[in-house]
Amino acid sequence: YGIYFLFRYEEERARGLDVGAALERTAERAGPGILLGALTAAANFARAFGEHELAAKYLKAAGDLQQAAKDVLYSGAQQRFARTFDPGTKTLDLTVDASLEGVVAFEFLPVDHPMVTSTMEQVAQRLAA
Repeated sequence: YGIYFLFRYEEERARGLDVGAALERTAERAGPGILLGALTAAANFARAFGEHELAAKYLKAAGDLQQAAKDVLYSGAQQRFARTFDPGTKTLDLTVDASLEGVVAFEFLPVDHPMVTSTMEQVAQRLAA
């Protein structure tokens, strides 16, 4: 997960953002996926060590995060996920770019889930244009 965070941070710095702004944007855009992956990995480790109650807590938190992503980051009108949600203005950043691939990379939902397929089809169309 650290490698993915570092890669995203370096992209933001290359775009000209200062250190603070690059860290903030990286956490904003990559953070939820990294957190989901970390919770899932923690659950698997806990289960492997016989800590089934702890594993269940981690999996519940991961499930809650997945549901929040569906509830907050998915635009029914656009039929795709947004890059970010601004809680201050309650608006979605509906820019279509490769960062939306994080939905697949961090297994937020199964690859064949309609929300995922619709999002990825739009990303492919935009990148091909």
